[in-house]
Amino acid sequence: MFLTFRAFGSILETMKGVGTIQIAFFHIIGDAVAVVLHFVVITLAFSSTITKVFVAEKTMVSGDTSGKTTVCDKSGIQCWWKIATHLGWSLLDLSEGLSPLESTDSYSEALGQLLFAAYLVFALILLINMLIALLSNTYQRVQDNSRNEWVFKKAIAIQTYQNYHPIPLPLNIFTIPAVWIYNLCKRKAEETSQLDRNLHQVSRVESLLEKYRLKYGDSFPPTSEYQIDQLLDDADSTESMVNQILYRIFTYQKGHDKALLPTGPKAWQTHEGILVEDYLITCLPHVRNILGSGARYKVAFSRRFPHFEVMILESGETKYIAFGVVFEDYDIRLFPGLEGTVGYFTDSKKIYDSSSDSCRKTTGSTAARRGDVIRCTVLFENAQEIEGKIQVPVVYSVNGSRIVPEDKKPSLIEYSDDRPLFPFVGFDKENSVLAKMSSREDIDYQSQEIKSRLAEVESKLEYFDKKLNVIRQCCEKNIISMDALLAKLGAEENKP
Repeated sequence: MFLTFRAFGSILETMKGVGTIQIAFFHIIGDAVAVVLHFVVITLAFSSTITKVFVAEKTMVSGDTSGKTTVCDKSGIQCWWKIATHLGWSLLDLSEGLSPLESTDSYSEALGQLLFAAYLVFALILLINMLIALLSNTYQRVQDNSRNEWVFKKAIAIQTYQNYHPIPLPLNIFTIPAVWIYNLCKRKAEETSQLDRNLHQVSRVESLLEKYRLKYGDSFPPTSEYQIDQLLDDADSTESMVNQILYRIFTYQKGHDKALLPTGPKAWQTHEGILVEDYLITCLPHVRNILGSGARYKVAFSRRFPHFEVMILESGETKYIAFGVVFEDYDIRLFPGLEGTVGYFTDSKKIYDSSSDSCRKTTGSTAARRGDVIRCTVLFENAQEIEGKIQVPVVYSVNGSRIVPEDKKPSLIEYSDDRPLFPFVGFDKENSVLAKMSSREDIDYQSQEIKSRLAEVESKLEYFDKKLNVIRQCCEKNIISMDALLAKLGAEENKP
């Protein structure tokens, strides 16, 4: 009942004609509740006092009572309830008057009736008039501020119900999913529309940018210095891209090779100046050794993995390295090619081994540029016995092209099952290379892929070369024009 009354009352508050009356009605109810609380307090006070009077009378009266009975002939709680209900009904003129207060003791009866009269004065005269005054004041206050009160209550009602579902229970079990699906479809459509608008704006901006670049270039207009800086930035980005391409090509291995061959610091025995990260081997600049700094791979050459490859990542003097085949107990502070080992030096393009008293010059493709892959292969199938010892040939190649010594003699190294052979890389200066072992089936794929990538890199370098020449010519023309202008200005200043 109360919920229905409150719901319809909130609806009536939004109507301009009856809204103010409805608002005043709810304010009056609040005032009436306050006055009723005062009625309850006064009734409780007077009923307790009258009950004490008649309870005291019951204890004092004894003997013959001339046929009269006391008011409190039962327990104190029942007596209080009897008197309280009598006071309450007397406000509505539904009580029996003074007859419930008649008793055997005249003094108690007179005192009870006097308290009853005082109660009626307080309740009927004072509180009733106060209630009338409060109701009048509340209604007048609401009426004086009727428009503001109505607008405020209407705003509260709208704010309260705007987030509620408009369909009542139980019909909203069908409408809520329908509204949710509708909002979801609407949001998806808005996102698609926004994406289309963004794409359209991007295409317009790109079109305008392309038109501007065709007419003015990348500045207002571009200067020679700006073009040179742009060319250097492009060269740096190209170098970074080339290094990434080289790393991806070089680190390509088949799945079974990756499972068998370890990488990282644990796979290498290194000098303190060598840092290993995955396939990358770096010689640090602040650590130098009198002879050199080397790193030995802990996996020995085998018929399954007879190849060891190194890719050069640096240019200039720092690209020079020495790598080859050594024994397990070989000193990592030495370069390969000593104590019966085999080593190839990229700076001198010579091979050091035990088959000759000195180094041997080489022929063929022996260049060592950035991106070149130098391979060392141990030919176990061509092992031969010399002076009672088994020796195996070691051959080198660059980008798939064989490096051949001038005397045409193969480089040999002693080999046995008890003394395996290991890959070794030596550095003399700060340098970085990529190094790995590869299986026999990995030959053709690697060289072909490297050649194709190198062709792409060379074409880009040629493009930058041409662009740099054009910029250089423009700079020379600007210098000539500037010299002519300065000469002309000097001639004009010398005129009398």
